[in-house]
Amino acid sequence: MARSIADSLLSNYGFNGSDLARRFTEEYFHDPSRYYGGHIPIVFGNLQASNYTDPEGPASQQFNGSGSFGNGSGMRVAPVALFAYNASIEDAQALAAKTSRITHTHPNGVNGAIMQMLAVRESLTMDAAQGLDVYAFLDKMLIYMEDIEHTLPTTVTASMEGMDEKEKNVALGNGITAIEAIPAALMAFLCVACEPKNTFMDVIEYAIALGNDTDTIATMAGAIAGGYYGYNSLPKDWIEKCEGSSYAFDQAEKLFNYVIQRDK
Repeated sequence: MARSIADSLLSNYGFNGSDLARRFTEEYFHDPSRYYGGHIPIVFGNLQASNYTDPEGPASQQFNGSGSFGNGSGMRVAPVALFAYNASIEDAQALAAKTSRITHTHPNGVNGAIMQMLAVRESLTMDAAQGLDVYAFLDKMLIYMEDIEHTLPTTVTASMEGMDEKEKNVALGNGITAIEAIPAALMAFLCVACEPKNTFMDVIEYAIALGNDTDTIATMAGAIAGGYYGYNSLPKDWIEKCEGSSYAFDQAEKLFNYVIQRDK
């Protein structure tokens, strides 16, 4: 789905909801065994049946009209940070939100994708050789999010009543909801990268060690860490074993060239 976002943005020179919905759906029906969320096949089926005329409609009807607040739209949003690297913060946030709402329309799902995109975007501006100021990074995230983020939904706060502190840390640490997984991914990056001796690999290993939804959390932590540490930090044997590495590098080059041309 991340590849679909990159391809759609590059092909359309920006967001095209019908095109992105079609790419998501065709990828799913090409190989539906790739551990999609349990309700997403319904969204894709409805999108296909409507010929993608209402890209947000099927997702908005999920969960009695509240929409999904899962972490999926955050996991795939990294290409937005690259594509919108030299756009305004407002435009980058809006683009992240639009890509989210194809499948996740709940405010927590949308805001989670925005937060993850902003973290990746911010990491791209930093130099690992100069070290990481954790508090400055978090301050920027708070400034970026303060106008769009709101209080926890009643269902979330109610579910935390009666928990002790240890239980709350688990509940807000490694689950499948955006409000759990995306802060966990950001903190995995910050907790590791603040130590100069640590590496990209250490961030991934730390994120996996959190347990539960490890693939999503490590994907998001890795996207932030990749922006911070850079290409040369990626272990070559990891690259060789990754599916679609060549395609990913080709997309990266196209995104870079797009940003350079737009900047001119």
